[in-house]
Amino acid sequence: MKAKPPKADKAGRAGASAGEPPSPSPRRRLWQSLGIILLLSLIGYGHLLTPGEVPYNRYSDFIAQHLTTKTVLYNSLREGRGIPFWRNDQFSGYPGLTNAQTMYTYPLHFLFYFLPPVNALGGTDYLHFLVAALAFYALGTVLGLGRWSRLFMAVAGMFNFKLILASYAGWLPVVPIIVWLPALMAAVFYAVKKPGPAAAVALALVGGVCFHCGQIQLFYYFTWFGAAYVLSVLIRLAWRRQWLTFRRTALWMVVGGVLALSLAAYLMVPLAESSRYSTRTASSYRFFQASRSMQPAHLWTFLYPEILGTPLNDSYPAIELWEDVGYFGIVPLLLAGAAVFFGRRKPRTWFFAICFALSVVLAFDTPLLRVVYWLVPGFNLFRISQRYFFLSAMFGICLGGMGLEELIARGRQGFRRGAVIAVVAITLVAAEGTYYAKRYLTMAPCSKALPPKEMRDFFAADTSLYRVASLERPTINFGWSASLGIQNVSGYDGFNYRHYLAYFILTDLGVAISPQASTWFYLRRLARLDMLDALNVKYLVAPVPLEDFLGNQYELVTVFRDSPVFYFYKGLQYWTLYVYRNRRFMPRAFWAGQLLPADSESQMGSQVQGTPDLRDATAVLHLAAADIPNSASPDDSLEMASWVPGHMTIRTHNAQQRFLVVSEVWDPGWRGRIDGKPAPLYMTNITMLGLSVPSGDHEVVLEYRPPNWDLALGTTIAGIVVLLLVAGLAVARRAASRRAAATGQLPGSD
Repeated sequence: MKAKPPKADKAGRAGASAGEPPSPSPRRRLWQSLGIILLLSLIGYGHLLTPGEVPYNRYSDFIAQHLTTKTVLYNSLREGRGIPFWRNDQFSGYPGLTNAQTMYTYPLHFLFYFLPPVNALGGTDYLHFLVAALAFYALGTVLGLGRWSRLFMAVAGMFNFKLILASYAGWLPVVPIIVWLPALMAAVFYAVKKPGPAAAVALALVGGVCFHCGQIQLFYYFTWFGAAYVLSVLIRLAWRRQWLTFRRTALWMVVGGVLALSLAAYLMVPLAESSRYSTRTASSYRFFQASRSMQPAHLWTFLYPEILGTPLNDSYPAIELWEDVGYFGIVPLLLAGAAVFFGRRKPRTWFFAICFALSVVLAFDTPLLRVVYWLVPGFNLFRISQRYFFLSAMFGICLGGMGLEELIARGRQGFRRGAVIAVVAITLVAAEGTYYAKRYLTMAPCSKALPPKEMRDFFAADTSLYRVASLERPTINFGWSASLGIQNVSGYDGFNYRHYLAYFILTDLGVAISPQASTWFYLRRLARLDMLDALNVKYLVAPVPLEDFLGNQYELVTVFRDSPVFYFYKGLQYWTLYVYRNRRFMPRAFWAGQLLPADSESQMGSQVQGTPDLRDATAVLHLAAADIPNSASPDDSLEMASWVPGHMTIRTHNAQQRFLVVSEVWDPGWRGRIDGKPAPLYMTNITMLGLSVPSGDHEVVLEYRPPNWDLALGTTIAGIVVLLLVAGLAVARRAASRRAAATGQLPGSD
């Protein structure tokens, strides 16, 4: 008599053989996997949750940059002003919400809403490691891998050495995109595998979150790989003349992509408008490579991460190991090789293998990279090609999961369902990852990451409206600006303004030159003190005495001896700092002197360079004839009635029409009103705001809203509405399918 085949379970696998316990249900297997992931996350990263401590090291971008960004958010919410559109802690002011680095509405940064940033960082980092595991688990599920292979991918993703190093570097914008890209890949594969409204919703949600991540570069790189995969599928469907599936796949992919973009339109539309003024528009190939390039020896880092040294003991000469290392785990790498060897006939294996190889090649300075840099739109807006290694790690971990699946399939008879192979692999990955997590992600008391109290108290005692300038980069750590409560003219950010840098260079060097892309702004020479006056600089902080240089214009008001100074890449040091008060600093708003109309930004720069003192003359871009002022009167006055970042009210009294200069950085989002009526604003003195005020007594209001804000916000609201409708359609279709299955009828086709 012919034996009946074993009954398949819900996962499609054959039932247990005689003597074996029954296989757990899919839901139970899921919860078991989640429990293992949670346990391993606590073992590897539980120290990040230590109360009163913060992840800390001398290379941390969090201390050098993101601490002030999140402090601005926390303070604004605590003071009842909501999420800030404009911030004044650095660069004399620049966009808040719509700066790509701030991530004020990124969902997994919610702890920064309720806790001081130093208290929120550890928990936020831990949460991202946990989500990374879930994202890879979801990707393994969509790829059709078994539970052990999915669990392996989750653990390998959670203990990915590249992710650990990104956290070590304090990269608040980079860590999220590393975490969410596997989920985005899962959404893309799911949308191709089962095109429909449910797939479009998944793609929209994950894609929308990725748009909220502050590191646009990796997202941009991934879109080319994802688009290549979707295009290959569509070509194959067209070749086979499967036009119905072709149309469904294309339709729902487009719907999901458009909805993802619409969910972030309130960020992306203003960012696109403001990016025209970014220093990135003056980028060069040298800036793209960060003045250094990878060497063939870096390929050895795929086998051992510290083979060329480590920043922990200064043995790695280039310092930034987090950029250059290719390592994502020796076990995933070996299993990736097994996937290529055993699964070499599978198209899916070849896709990931090609993606892995291409991402490695593009990390090096080769003719191919130069061609891509010059020909691919938008490629030149980013920097450091080594960041392709973050994608290499993702592709490598996917291959590792597929390699484990191949070994389990071949070892099923020798090992009980492949559990031994999987447990050994997972244990090795978790043990190695825990070692590196404890080695690199060290904790320190929160107080060590904050500026000294005596400096905070000094600046807090002066309640007037002013700015602070400091000589040399580490004198006042830019990341301490908001914690000190100061408005710094210097700063550190990847997305800064070209016109402000032009003003900054002229202030420091005394020469108007075309600025190149830059991330650090700091003073060294102070060639034009009058330009600091016009920036409302009341205090100057220097690491050396400056009386002989500054003359009578500045007076020494205090000295901070042995003051802690966070020196990026060198750590906490102790310097003596000298604080000078500027006797001639100008208020935040002042009446212009002689007006110098300019037809271009370069001409305006030349005019400012030729003006010995900005009190006497003011350069204005594209000044309309009707706004040219009349003569001044001794009785003319103005008063700053109210000021908060992004909003100010100025009361003016002038006998005749005058031109008002406001020392706020020009941005297309600023709007001016005089007595409630719109008034045109002009780019003034390279980087400031200016407007013409008619004679009489007036109330001038300047307010910042992100450019094209109404259009951007309306697009996002419309996107949410459409997303809900598509989600409703998905739920209705699923319910119809269940009813059809219950009645034994075939569900309707799409």
